[in-house]
Amino acid sequence: MFENFKKRLAIKKAINHTELSIVERSSIVNEVTEKCFIDNNYHPEYVKPMFTLSVLRMFTTISPIMMKNEDGTDNEYVDVEETYAYCIENHIMDYVVAKCKYMYMDDLFSEVCESIEFKKAMTISTASSVSDSIILSVTSVIDSVRKVVENFDPSQYKDVIELAKNANKFNVTKNDFINGIINNLPKKKVNKAETSTDKVVPISPIEG
Repeated sequence: MFENFKKRLAIKKAINHTELSIVERSSIVNEVTEKCFIDNNYHPEYVKPMFTLSVLRMFTTISPIMMKNEDGTDNEYVDVEETYAYCIENHIMDYVVAKCKYMYMDDLFSEVCESIEFKKAMTISTASSVSDSIILSVTSVIDSVRKVVENFDPSQYKDVIELAKNANKFNVTKNDFINGIINNLPKKKVNKAETSTDKVVPISPIEG
């Protein structure tokens, strides 16, 4: 029990910051936001761990748990999972919140969430713009393929392959390419008599 008391006291003493400058605040917001996106893919499971580690770094003198790089060198990097687990187990965030102004950490976390939402919106907007660009760029390709398919000329298969290569330059997936062809094919008028499942019986003239 005494050991737990000493640990809690040490944690409280390790909190050497209760308010951030504009630059420091911006640093946390940007750091957490960037680390929650990998290749422009948002990972919500990273938000709380990254925010906690940033708070640990900016508000305390507690060192994160390090792990050696597996490349055989002496390089080390922060073990996010172990450090986050340590912070949860020892209620680091609770101690920081208690020493800061009322709602200070809540406001900071809200800023982080707003920044993440903004980046998500920008990522979606950028992806949409790229998609629009792809659609415009590949329109002529799809149209050319449609003409080849309409003519059913096997001798032009090389042209189709070349068109597919061009489409690939615009990062068009195989499914998008095929769907583009199908969607651009003219609709064939269906003769109901041809599609009927009823057997057609020829009518014999009535003999008088």
